Amino acid sequence: MKNTKIILVIRFTLLVLLLGCVTTLCAAGAPLRLAIIGDSTVCEYPPDHACRGWGHYIQDYFKDTVRVINLNASSGRLYEQLGSAANDVVASTPEDRAHFNENGARMMAHLVMQELAQVEPRLAKELSPGGPAALGEIADKPLFRDPVYDGAADPVLCWNHAEKKWFMFYTNRRANAPDTPGVSWVHGTKIGIAESSDGGATWKYRGTANINYGRGEYSYWAPEVIEHGGTYHMYLTFVPGMHTDWSGTRDIIHLTSKDLLNWKYESMLKLSSNRVIDACVMRLPDGSWRMWYNNEVDRKSIYYADSPDLYEWDDKGKAMGDRPGEGPKVFYWKGSYWMVVDVWKGLGIYKSQDCLKWTRQANNLLEEPGQGPDDKVKGGHPDVVVSGGRAYLFYFTHPGRQNPNEKEDAYEQRRSSIQVVELESKDAWLSCRRDEPTYINLQPATDTSK
Repeated sequence: MKNTKIILVIRFTLLVLLLGCVTTLCAAGAPLRLAIIGDSTVCEYPPDHACRGWGHYIQDYFKDTVRVINLNASSGRLYEQLGSAANDVVASTPEDRAHFNENGARMMAHLVMQELAQVEPRLAKELSPGGPAALGEIADKPLFRDPVYDGAADPVLCWNHAEKKWFMFYTNRRANAPDTPGVSWVHGTKIGIAESSDGGATWKYRGTANINYGRGEYSYWAPEVIEHGGTYHMYLTFVPGMHTDWSGTRDIIHLTSKDLLNWKYESMLKLSSNRVIDACVMRLPDGSWRMWYNNEVDRKSIYYADSPDLYEWDDKGKAMGDRPGEGPKVFYWKGSYWMVVDVWKGLGIYKSQDCLKWTRQANNLLEEPGQGPDDKVKGGHPDVVVSGGRAYLFYFTHPGRQNPNEKEDAYEQRRSSIQVVELESKDAWLSCRRDEPTYINLQPATDTSK
């Protein structure tokens, strides 16, 4: 085994460290030497910038067998993700912007170790399974924007067992489409798909779901996707016709798939009215299934229905109606059932021990605007994924809906972005810190077909 020398040029830290004779990392061959070099005088600058960093020229001194990594791009991207809150999050004091506090130092250490582990697999094998590396990578901010219409909303995630990737399904609102008066841009929508191969930190556009249900003009909204027994099930809001206002009927249809790409129509569910949207499905402890949804006829209250097999559903009526809301998401975490509801002033939180009686949390999540890119507005229509004992809240924002142009109806107000933040359990209720980096590590889901 050849000697491996790794040189990292880091933007924010001033450190020169040589680690020699690391025989535990390379027991079968020569020692591994790591060199970490850096401060702002070493970093690379844009070609048109007058400054130059000496780290830019280090690679010239080595053979092709030596790889030089410049972390300026990664650390710079992290700083941009934090937005205007960056100094508050990472600086040691408001007066000292040149040094890190504990949070900033841990963030930069995490960034360095991510790069080291990718370049040197032997080092990755020596990382503590319960240490900081288990937190995962820092999620992009914004997490995802649809490259076609730039109107990704209503996200829901599902593990693709065959491809071993996470899929994100979303309503593909036509934010940049011309000649779309009123709310017609929210209609005529398909269901977009994005995929992630790194535990949810980064996402790329995959295409749209092949559904092929409906005649003439119609819309697909707010998918719910789950897997059971080797079959994927989608419960999808179907809106026939094209509308410039919020009129028209809405129904929830059931589709199945074997690959998460091609979908077969099964049925239209018989629920409480012909204006029902935003299904959420979860398995109960007795093996049966429960669906929560929004009944627009009854003050947009949350209703529910039960099923023994995901195909036949029995509507049970109102689950809660203390305030209007939509996009319910129910999950089990930390010994309780939780329901998150978009109440248009952030996300309302409810807790239950039996999925029947719900207690409302005093404060909403994501009601106060954040400070990061595309996150300076309230959050809406969530999904929650519980993985590895941690809970991740996915939501969307309309970044352009800020004063003084909040009420305008142009592309900037219509476009939307997907974001993610980790949930925390504090004093028996839920909270989150949207202005801090989100470390995410979505684990492969259990294959229930085996």
